[in-house]
Amino acid sequence: MQLVNQIVQNEEILERIKKEIKNELKHAKNLLYNELEENFPEVIKAVQHKRGGFYLINRMKAFVNEMIEHGQIDFKEANFFLHELNKETRNLELNKLKIDFTDADFDFKEHCEIAKIFSNEEIDKLLLNFKEVTFNKNEVIIK
Repeated sequence: MQLVNQIVQNEEILERIKKEIKNELKHAKNLLYNELEENFPEVIKAVQHKRGGFYLINRMKAFVNEMIEHGQIDFKEANFFLHELNKETRNLELNKLKIDFTDADFDFKEHCEIAKIFSNEEIDKLLLNFKEVTFNKNEVIIK
């Protein structure tokens, strides 16, 4: 935007450019979100649940602080609640998102680029030959 400011001297044109950039950015965000929501609904659901958890914990902390301000709860009791809420926040931060892919084969067939190249029979054959291997941490995969 700084480069545009140096090139364009007309304020009216600058405002129109800024507005257009803002609209395009908003449009791009919506497209990305819709694409993610369509192709990875499990991920969106997990993120929304985690975000909701943080929102609820923060609202509860604010409620406890309001109760302290209004003298409705004593400090020792409030510290207990705030400590428990901080533990819940830590748990949310440390836990990985719980994403449940209900039918991995279906998801693969529907959303993978390879599904556009191969027929359903070929993909079924490919899925039968998949091997799932679990590796331990720090285990050498390729040497």
